[in-house]
Amino acid sequence: MDAYHDDIKNFSAMVEKLRVVKQLNPVDISEMSILSFDPGHTTGWAYFQGTSLMECGQIETKAIESAVPQIGKLFLKTNPGIVIAEDYRVYKWKRDEHIGSDLLTSRIIGCIETIIALQLNPPFLVKQGANVGKSFCSDDKLKAWGFFRPSQRHAMDAVRHGAHFILFGTTASSGMKYAKSGKTVG
Repeated sequence: MDAYHDDIKNFSAMVEKLRVVKQLNPVDISEMSILSFDPGHTTGWAYFQGTSLMECGQIETKAIESAVPQIGKLFLKTNPGIVIAEDYRVYKWKRDEHIGSDLLTSRIIGCIETIIALQLNPPFLVKQGANVGKSFCSDDKLKAWGFFRPSQRHAMDAVRHGAHFILFGTTASSGMKYAKSGKTVG
């Protein structure tokens, strides 16, 4: 096996290689606490300390009344410096499915945004499209990195979002600032 494939098996080595060789993600995340979410009826979450996956899981968030305290406890437990959340979009080809929907996923994202806004030292919020984490962080890669948990689909999607950010993050020129995009209706 060559050096590239050896690095794929070691997440920290892959992060370092991308940081140094390809000059990606120049922000030093080695000491950062990162909390990532895959929001929905079942919300997946993952907690990274630097490049190490410390913990991940899933919480039932079918009702906002139970979602807010559960998500809030994750913030208290992890004290994140960065929060990554899968973003939610209504796509033209799926618009009919949204008629009459309570749009729970977007409401869960609103819970996350509100919890962040209420903090004295709020973490940076990064929103990623649903395809972002899944496009690179395959099950095979999660298994090679020791991140894979069977029967935890939503937790694995949260891990993918966190791992993708750790690997490819942002550039120094754009800092940690993320602008809103898309249309606002209402």
